[in-house]
Amino acid sequence: MEEKWGWPAIGIDLGARFSSVAVWQHGQVEILMNDQGNRKTPSYVAFTGNQCLVGDAAKNQSDRNPANTIFDAKKLLGRRFSDITVQSNIKSWPFKVIADPESDKPKIIASYKGKEKQFTAVEISSMVLMKMKETAEAYLGTKVKYAVITVPAYFNDSQRQATKDAGILAGFNNVRIINDPTAVAIAYGFHKKLDSSPLIKNVLVFDLGGRTLNVSVLTINKDVVEFKAVSGHSQLGGDGIHSNMAEIFIERFKWSHGYYVSEKHLEGLVASCEKAKRTLSTCCETAIYLYSDFLGSYFSSPITRARFEMINEVLFKELMLLVEKCLRDANMERYDIDYVVLVGGSTKIPKVRHMLQNFFCHTTKHCYDINTEEELAYGAAIHAAMLSRVYGSPIFPRIELHHGAAVEESFLVPGKRLRKAVQSRVQEPSPSLILQDVDSLLKELSFNLSNDVKYVSSSATQFLNLLKKIRRKPDDPKLTRQVSQSLKNFYPSIDKHWLTIIKSIEENLLVSQHQYLEWASKEAAIPLKQEEAGTTHNQLVSIKNKMVQKSLSQDQLRSKITVIDEELAKLLDRKSQLEVDLNFVEEDLCKLTRSVGAQLDLARKQSVQLACLREASNFKAKAKISMDASLDSLAKYFRNL
Repeated sequence: MEEKWGWPAIGIDLGARFSSVAVWQHGQVEILMNDQGNRKTPSYVAFTGNQCLVGDAAKNQSDRNPANTIFDAKKLLGRRFSDITVQSNIKSWPFKVIADPESDKPKIIASYKGKEKQFTAVEISSMVLMKMKETAEAYLGTKVKYAVITVPAYFNDSQRQATKDAGILAGFNNVRIINDPTAVAIAYGFHKKLDSSPLIKNVLVFDLGGRTLNVSVLTINKDVVEFKAVSGHSQLGGDGIHSNMAEIFIERFKWSHGYYVSEKHLEGLVASCEKAKRTLSTCCETAIYLYSDFLGSYFSSPITRARFEMINEVLFKELMLLVEKCLRDANMERYDIDYVVLVGGSTKIPKVRHMLQNFFCHTTKHCYDINTEEELAYGAAIHAAMLSRVYGSPIFPRIELHHGAAVEESFLVPGKRLRKAVQSRVQEPSPSLILQDVDSLLKELSFNLSNDVKYVSSSATQFLNLLKKIRRKPDDPKLTRQVSQSLKNFYPSIDKHWLTIIKSIEENLLVSQHQYLEWASKEAAIPLKQEEAGTTHNQLVSIKNKMVQKSLSQDQLRSKITVIDEELAKLLDRKSQLEVDLNFVEEDLCKLTRSVGAQLDLARKQSVQLACLREASNFKAKAKISMDASLDSLAKYFRNL
């Protein structure tokens, strides 16, 4: 049973490149700064010889240690290695990703403490979330057990569950998942940028981040947010803009000097292009700089805002095509949109804002009063305050869930998978609407099994007939009771699963496919396979049970880890001091040898030198014995843990 929510509860924007954390305090939202004084923390994890670095420290050494610096872990959450998107991303990553031979889960390879280690995307993401947790705890001065984490609206159940698993591994007792557009709507609703009139409002959320573009159309009716359509592109974002600029710069450099930019300078070139992009948002002209080893100086290339817009003209057109597609999917026209909300750093580009203003009618209001890079954490923090009953009451989003991929991956039939993925629209909290999806799934199980075994029992037929009736009269209490009774006849323990399903949808915006279809699969004799996206539930339970068996609470474990860190720090200090002392001894012995040697003949001089060398060797041996004893002591401490 999940623990009840309490304060403090934080909101986290877990991004592919940057993450941020916020908390509700003193009647307002505070975006927290990390230990480097930055409000954004890079979603980077790096492994060195003896350390695991997270955030700014990891990103700052990425150019020196690219193979062991991990980023974009969010793009692997809940996906299989064979996924087309994963294969496309692997080509651009400097670190190595392999497939788990049993589950087809992607595994990230990194060298840590002299050994090759394998990490899942859930484990890497949990390290970033732990950094966010530590930032919040340092600011609040108390432990943080509850968190609301934002995810893109297009995330499927596997990706949402993997994100939640990462939060649990990071040390949170309770994690709630919220869609990015919902968080944005909450943030602007709190700021009264979306008027509080009882009229239904249509909002388009345009989220242009570093690597992705997400466009969502929402309908807001008081405290209910309903998703009408979601579209996006996983490879279209700010990085594409930087790449286009870098390509032009490389051609200019080649034309001026006769050779291309070396690979070791490419990362610096992209960073310079990003700075130029930001500058052009407020200025009409700037320059891109790159240091040339051959010239021994910086090479600069001027760029104007007009030139910048021309270079990225095709990309900007693709952005608007996705906006048009999202409106078509929502069955809306541009004049139906009341508000356009901008999210992401790249939405500060004047051309992007100008295109959106021209596309939508003049009655549409454009909202970008909150920092576009902090809106998600801002809204998540407000929602966390709602769940903790510190501010307002929780909203009830109406969500669109696409079960196709999850069903296809979770539900196996002899020989083949289900022929056709079921696409359905689930709205909660009305159980009668959820029944529509059960209807579709039952038909799928009944008529589309790959072995052509058609399962249509009398109880199933009765159940399907009742579902058709309740569609016509969804609020009829008599029909609802009949459906409930039919469910009991169809499978005796359905009530338990049914309540779990509804609770799961309402709280986490994800559906447990295993619980959802378990009763039907048992009747149809279809073997069930656990979805292995991220860390599985059984693995998490196993980890938790081991901790309970050892009677180690989270605080006790944390204190022991602190002791280990302190012991390691002392050992390193002692080692450094021994090395310094050894250098002093060797210098003194050399001085003594030179001063005495001037007064002695060759034979006696060699005898003194040998004696000095023996003394230095004895000192080294004693230092090594002392260090080995300390290491043995620490190793014994580890074994006791």
